[in-house]
Amino acid sequence: MTSTNTSQERREKHKIELRSKILDAARELIVDQGVDQFSMRKLAAKIGYTATAIYFHFADKETLIQELVDLDFIKFREQFDGLEQKADPIERIRLMGLAFVSFFSRNPSHFRFLFMTPNLKMVPSAKVVTQGNPAEDNYCLLKSTVEEALAQNRFREELRDSDEICQILMAVVHGVVSNHISHLPGSPSVDRISPGRTNGSECHHRGNSRLAATTGGDEMNRLTAIGLGLFIFAVPGCKKEIEEAREIIRPVKVTQVRYGQTTDRASYTGVVKARYEAELAFRASGKILSRKVELGQRVKAGQVIAELDPQDYVLSMKASEASLAMAEADAKQAIADEVRNRDLVRGKAISPADYDRYRAVADAQIKRVEQAKSQLDISRNKLIYTTLKADHDGVITNLMFEVGKVVAEGTPIVVVSRTDELEAVVAIPENRVTVAQTAKASVELWSDKDRKFAARLRELSPNADPITRTYTARFHIEKPTEEVRLGMTATVHLDSLDVGRQLVTLPLSAVYDSGKGPRVWVVDPKTGKLTSREIRVKEYHQDTILIASGLQVGDHVVTGGTQKLDEGLTVRVVLDKP
Repeated sequence: MTSTNTSQERREKHKIELRSKILDAARELIVDQGVDQFSMRKLAAKIGYTATAIYFHFADKETLIQELVDLDFIKFREQFDGLEQKADPIERIRLMGLAFVSFFSRNPSHFRFLFMTPNLKMVPSAKVVTQGNPAEDNYCLLKSTVEEALAQNRFREELRDSDEICQILMAVVHGVVSNHISHLPGSPSVDRISPGRTNGSECHHRGNSRLAATTGGDEMNRLTAIGLGLFIFAVPGCKKEIEEAREIIRPVKVTQVRYGQTTDRASYTGVVKARYEAELAFRASGKILSRKVELGQRVKAGQVIAELDPQDYVLSMKASEASLAMAEADAKQAIADEVRNRDLVRGKAISPADYDRYRAVADAQIKRVEQAKSQLDISRNKLIYTTLKADHDGVITNLMFEVGKVVAEGTPIVVVSRTDELEAVVAIPENRVTVAQTAKASVELWSDKDRKFAARLRELSPNADPITRTYTARFHIEKPTEEVRLGMTATVHLDSLDVGRQLVTLPLSAVYDSGKGPRVWVVDPKTGKLTSREIRVKEYHQDTILIASGLQVGDHVVTGGTQKLDEGLTVRVVLDKP
């Protein structure tokens, strides 16, 4: 059992490391080549993996870039934690500037990605930044601090617009960082910097347009000069300020451990397919004379799809009719001869042997008539087979012929998919096969994420794909509407109740890895001291992690900013909402 758990932990750890490796490589590629030139294929080549492996972690290019934006902004936002404890707004602004310059000077690739990448239109998602909330939105935190200083008349008289002051400050810190990283090897031109890309908030976008109109050439120099006149970032006292910031008792969000049954959800992306797909073919050979359908057209049972040239089959049928007529005439004559000789043999005018020959001829001619009738039926059927009709209602999903093509008997030329029974086809990893067989399934369409359809597992492949090591599963969609169409992107959600050992679910941000396996920070609620605790992970999900051991009921676990904490550090506990 221990060996199995250890193996599973190694796989999960490898999954996290691979995901991190993919994101780091993607950041480098985008910085070097830009968003427009970035592709999953180039990313796969860079890290030495197949594109399939990357798609196993990220649905598409946009999803990957969005997660990278979210990740870098989370790291950036964490630099401002605890600064709200400073009562003096000017001092708070100075420390915010120091935090900005310090972080991006240490992480130049993050700065280049977020602020120097042309056409990077993505902003942090709602799960990362709540727009207009100073607790999460860095720009709005800066603006609220500036407005507080304005209320205290701490700025020059000519500076009364909070948005303008914010843009000046942003220009200063962007200028300091860009000047620093421009001297690093392989640095791109600082002309590509977009100082306005700070956190994607509504406040930020309003100020961005003003900055974009006033930060060119001499105007940028003027703004930088004014900003440096207001705030000094590189004097001997800076080190002291940084030490003061470090000594602040930081507030941290924590959650209290509660064990119990957990609802385990896994999601897999696939496509909508028909349960029944028939490849139709002519039951005769010949040259295709006409085509009656188009790709994507709906057809009814019995509707004509295509026709062969029937001339040869018409002639064959006529020949069979003539053969039948000849056989019937011969049979009629043979039967008459047999009847006449029957009387003669009774009168002993002929020998019994002679009569037997007449009777044999009559029987043979009767059989020839039956044979000719069968041949005529075959000829008539062949003529009928020159017209290909749909066996059932459905949609034409593939056409493999054109008019004039000569096809052999039985060669598929069209695929008709039935739409009365639709399925979502997905790939299930080997560690989730058992769950897939018992979990409650639902299907969500990419085109309409607000609606879900009940589903049930109909078929699970007995063999894994030799490359991806996944099992193909087909989920029957219950009561699909007309909006559910073949080929649509569908996500299958599997919900199962874990009724085994007691487990706890934590946000993924609560777990960090210092090279010794997954760990979490536990806070002593009495002293506020931090302790690093080793844990055993059962499963990783997109935003959460399922923990099997290492924690006790009532433990207070830090849920964010884990990479910036140290053993024994004193923090202020802020209970996170469940």
